[in-house]
Amino acid sequence: MDNREVLLEVKNVSKIYGDLHALKEVNFQVRKGEWVAIMGSSGSGKSTIMNIIGCMDKPSIGEVILDGQDITKESQHSLTKIRREKIGLIFQQFHLIPYLTALENVMVAQYYHSIP
Repeated sequence: MDNREVLLEVKNVSKIYGDLHALKEVNFQVRKGEWVAIMGSSGSGKSTIMNIIGCMDKPSIGEVILDGQDITKESQHSLTKIRREKIGLIFQQFHLIPYLTALENVMVAQYYHSIP
Protein backbone atom coordinates (compact mmCIF):
# COMPACT_ATOMS: atom_id res chain seq x y z
CA MET A 1 0.00 0.00 0.00
CA ASP A 2 1.21 3.51 -0.87
CA ASN A 3 1.68 5.58 2.30
CA ARG A 4 1.98 8.92 0.51
CA GLU A 5 -0.72 11.41 1.40
CA VAL A 6 -3.66 11.71 -0.99
CA LEU A 7 -3.53 15.15 -2.62
CA LEU A 8 -6.62 14.82 -4.82
CA GLU A 9 -9.56 12.46 -4.56
CA VAL A 10 -12.46 12.38 -7.01
CA LYS A 11 -15.42 10.41 -5.63
CA ASN A 12 -18.38 9.34 -7.78
CA VAL A 13 -18.24 12.54 -9.82
CA SER A 14 -20.85 13.02 -12.52
CA LYS A 15 -21.51 16.08 -14.67
CA ILE A 16 -24.88 16.20 -16.37
CA TYR A 17 -26.09 18.72 -18.94
CA GLY A 18 -29.77 17.96 -19.59
CA ASP A 19 -29.75 14.44 -21.08
CA LEU A 20 -25.98 14.44 -21.67
CA HIS A 21 -23.75 12.73 -19.11
CA ALA A 22 -20.35 14.36 -19.71
CA LEU A 23 -18.97 12.39 -16.74
CA LYS A 24 -20.55 9.40 -15.03
CA GLU A 25 -19.39 8.21 -11.59
CA VAL A 26 -15.69 9.02 -12.04
CA ASN A 27 -13.37 7.90 -9.22
CA PHE A 28 -9.62 8.33 -8.79
CA GLN A 29 -6.92 9.46 -6.39
CA VAL A 30 -3.67 11.32 -6.89
CA ARG A 31 -1.04 11.02 -4.19
CA LYS A 32 1.63 13.61 -3.48
CA GLY A 33 4.55 13.18 -5.86
CA GLU A 34 2.57 11.31 -8.52
CA TRP A 35 2.46 12.39 -12.16
CA VAL A 36 -0.89 11.82 -13.83
CA ALA A 37 -2.09 12.13 -17.42
CA ILE A 38 -5.74 12.36 -18.37
CA MET A 39 -6.18 10.85 -21.81
CA GLY A 40 -9.13 9.90 -23.96
CA SER A 41 -10.89 10.40 -27.22
CA SER A 42 -12.65 13.61 -28.18
CA GLY A 43 -15.82 14.03 -26.12
CA SER A 44 -14.75 11.62 -23.37
CA GLY A 45 -14.89 14.23 -20.58
CA LYS A 46 -11.22 15.26 -20.23
CA SER A 47 -11.94 18.99 -20.28
CA THR A 48 -14.95 18.54 -18.02
CA ILE A 49 -12.95 16.76 -15.31
CA MET A 50 -10.10 19.27 -15.64
CA ASN A 51 -12.56 22.16 -15.20
CA ILE A 52 -13.94 20.48 -12.09
CA ILE A 53 -10.61 19.69 -10.42
CA GLY A 54 -9.32 23.10 -11.54
CA CYS A 55 -12.10 24.81 -9.55
CA MET A 56 -13.69 26.34 -12.66
CA ASP A 57 -16.84 24.19 -12.54
CA LYS A 58 -18.68 22.00 -10.04
CA PRO A 59 -19.88 18.43 -10.51
CA SER A 60 -23.60 17.68 -10.67
CA ILE A 61 -23.01 14.79 -8.27
CA GLY A 62 -20.03 13.65 -6.22
CA GLU A 63 -17.12 15.07 -4.27
CA VAL A 64 -13.71 16.43 -5.11
CA ILE A 65 -11.31 16.52 -2.17
CA LEU A 66 -8.25 18.70 -2.80
CA ASP A 67 -5.57 18.70 -0.10
CA GLY A 68 -8.14 17.54 2.47
CA GLN A 69 -10.79 20.12 1.50
CA ASP A 70 -14.06 19.28 -0.26
CA ILE A 71 -14.00 21.89 -3.03
CA THR A 72 -17.50 20.95 -4.24
CA LYS A 73 -18.98 22.74 -1.23
CA GLU A 74 -17.01 25.99 -1.67
CA SER A 75 -18.32 29.34 -2.92
CA GLN A 76 -17.06 30.88 -6.16
CA HIS A 77 -15.01 33.37 -4.13
CA SER A 78 -13.39 30.56 -2.17
CA LEU A 79 -12.75 28.56 -5.37
CA THR A 80 -10.96 31.57 -6.85
CA LYS A 81 -8.68 31.67 -3.80
CA ILE A 82 -8.02 27.91 -3.99
CA ARG A 83 -7.24 28.20 -7.71
CA ARG A 84 -4.85 31.07 -7.02
CA GLU A 85 -3.04 29.38 -4.12
CA LYS A 86 -3.08 25.64 -4.89
CA ILE A 87 -3.60 24.98 -8.59
CA GLY A 88 -1.49 25.63 -11.64
CA LEU A 89 -3.09 25.15 -15.03
CA ILE A 90 -1.41 25.24 -18.41
CA PHE A 91 -3.99 25.72 -21.13
CA GLN A 92 -3.69 24.22 -24.56
CA GLN A 93 -3.86 27.71 -26.08
CA PHE A 94 -1.48 29.06 -23.35
CA HIS A 95 -3.49 32.33 -22.89
CA LEU A 96 -0.31 34.40 -22.90
CA ILE A 97 -0.27 38.18 -23.10
CA PRO A 98 0.97 38.66 -26.67
CA TYR A 99 3.02 41.83 -26.15
CA LEU A 100 5.01 40.31 -23.23
CA THR A 101 7.96 37.95 -23.47
CA ALA A 102 7.71 34.39 -22.12
CA LEU A 103 9.60 35.47 -18.99
CA GLU A 104 7.32 38.47 -18.48
CA ASN A 105 4.24 36.22 -18.81
CA VAL A 106 5.61 34.00 -16.02
CA MET A 107 6.34 37.09 -13.96
CA VAL A 108 2.68 38.14 -14.24
CA ALA A 109 1.67 35.01 -12.33
CA GLN A 110 4.38 35.72 -9.74
CA TYR A 111 3.07 39.26 -9.36
CA TYR A 112 -0.44 38.01 -8.55
CA HIS A 113 1.01 35.61 -5.98
CA SER A 114 3.24 38.33 -4.46
CA ILE A 115 6.37 36.31 -5.27
CA PRO A 116 9.46 38.48 -5.78
